[in-house]
Amino acid sequence: MCSSTEMTPCSAPLVGTAVTFALSQDAPQTFIVFAGLGLGMASPYLLLSAIPPLARLFPRPGRWMLTLRRIAAFIMMATAVWLLTILAEISGIIFALLLGTMLAAFVFMLATLRWRFSRTIAGTLAMALLGIALIAADHLPLSTAEAGLQQVSWQPLAPEKIGEMVRAGHTVFVDIGASWCITCKVNEVLVVDSAPVRQRLTSDIVPIKADWTRPDEAITAYLKSFDRYGLPFDAVFGPAAPDGIVLPTLLTQKAILDAFDAASKPASQH
Repeated sequence: MCSSTEMTPCSAPLVGTAVTFALSQDAPQTFIVFAGLGLGMASPYLLLSAIPPLARLFPRPGRWMLTLRRIAAFIMMATAVWLLTILAEISGIIFALLLGTMLAAFVFMLATLRWRFSRTIAGTLAMALLGIALIAADHLPLSTAEAGLQQVSWQPLAPEKIGEMVRAGHTVFVDIGASWCITCKVNEVLVVDSAPVRQRLTSDIVPIKADWTRPDEAITAYLKSFDRYGLPFDAVFGPAAPDGIVLPTLLTQKAILDAFDAASKPASQH
């Protein structure tokens, strides 16, 4: 799963990175990637067409499909709420709230036309209120106690300065993420913002963060220099690792702390 040419999850799990890679290549490579995506999506139908008896392994249509449809609808509404929170960060909270209100009104209208008031309208309003609450909460200032836990002085990404810092004897942690990257958020909450890692980031480690929520050619070029085309990207540089220790997609406290220690050692001791 983790290698120098790693394809990692991002906005559309597993697919987004492949599309990002494809769009950065020449026409033949782009065609091959999209052909592969299309073949993968069509493979279940091709398999059933080639071997019809396999259809007996699937459950027959019935009332269970109605339950599945409701579950899928809830997942889609939750996804819409999540995307609205990302939109709020990119285009502003007012625009996101206006769009969310318009979408809720549209669903309300469809529900009214089909005379399905109770469940549909209640679910729509609940999801709309949840979206508004999440967007508002994401833009509220941190409490004093919470703010005190997050005093990491993140510096902007400047690749040319990383080498200078390492030559000066510093250990550098580079964290590149995006608002739409779920894996990035999980790593941030469970690992990067954990007490042991935060303690190092506020003492002997130089923390650098870059946000790829919006397209950025400089960040794209930096990722490509490591033969990476997706997020998250985390690496540690130091006297013993001037070329960087690229961390796995799913971070752990042990992995990141071990990388700090390994990169911090003088080259002669590594």
